[in-house]
Amino acid sequence: VIVKFGKLDKIEAEHRNYDHYIERFINYQASTQLGYVTGRVMGAIVYSLVGAELGEVTALADYYPRASVSELQRTLSNLIQRTCRHWYENREQPRRTRNLVELYQKGLHLHTWDEVWQGMARVYPEIDAPALAFPGVDGKFHNPKRWLEKNRYATYLPVWLATTHGDLNEHNILVTEDGRTWLIDFYRSGSGHILRDLVELECAIKFNLAGVTDLTAYQRFEATLLQQTRLDQPITLAPDDPAGKALAVITHLRTLGSGFTDPGMSEYNTALLLHTLYMLSLDFLYATDASGRTRVLLSAAMLASAL
Repeated sequence: VIVKFGKLDKIEAEHRNYDHYIERFINYQASTQLGYVTGRVMGAIVYSLVGAELGEVTALADYYPRASVSELQRTLSNLIQRTCRHWYENREQPRRTRNLVELYQKGLHLHTWDEVWQGMARVYPEIDAPALAFPGVDGKFHNPKRWLEKNRYATYLPVWLATTHGDLNEHNILVTEDGRTWLIDFYRSGSGHILRDLVELECAIKFNLAGVTDLTAYQRFEATLLQQTRLDQPITLAPDDPAGKALAVITHLRTLGSGFTDPGMSEYNTALLLHTLYMLSLDFLYATDASGRTRVLLSAAMLASAL
């Protein structure tokens, strides 16, 4: 059992989301049941991890460093193919052309894009430069701000909507030692782009778990991922690549995602760019130091260049 305290409005919103989107898609092998109580100002939620035997249950943030590649791949397979599978399989039909920029702005509770550009200015004051250059990294990359402006903040693609967790980061995924997974924190759960959870989890691995902090090394890391032309395309990794673990885990995650949508990279990379840009606006959880924000901006610039 895990107990979470919070402000009354957020606790009630999370409880409503759970009732409306989550409870009817419970997986009997790894479900999270939720109870809650409220007071005048505060509330509390109780998460019960159904099916977890007594023993250690840790967040993915703590499990990732000590787990092997095969163990992490097994864990992600359990997460996507069991814990979350019913959400994505029961996607809204038919597939329709939608504005991904609007979908992500709404889903991420991003009021205005100025919040993102203010975060960008903390590490790159010339926010309107046509191209961005980074210390220790060869070449220049397209400015993602200019990319969005050129597209008038609208990128229309045929996509599916489905129930998504909405905040699938390394702290909200709980793992047992045998690789089974449970989820907590349903405040942002609801209907959204079917790839939303996957791109957020990829960003969590890239920026918070992979340990690739040097900009030059990170450029190589991102360039390797950008070689993919399909989500299910394998990547050849050098045996001594220091980022090999993260690359193998991310490519496995992408392969799992290919089972729910078009395996081409345009939709995925567009969604990945939008979530990566969102991270520039955050003051906590992700990329709080200048070095981390710079890596996030480099990633966004490389994605914008590829798109």
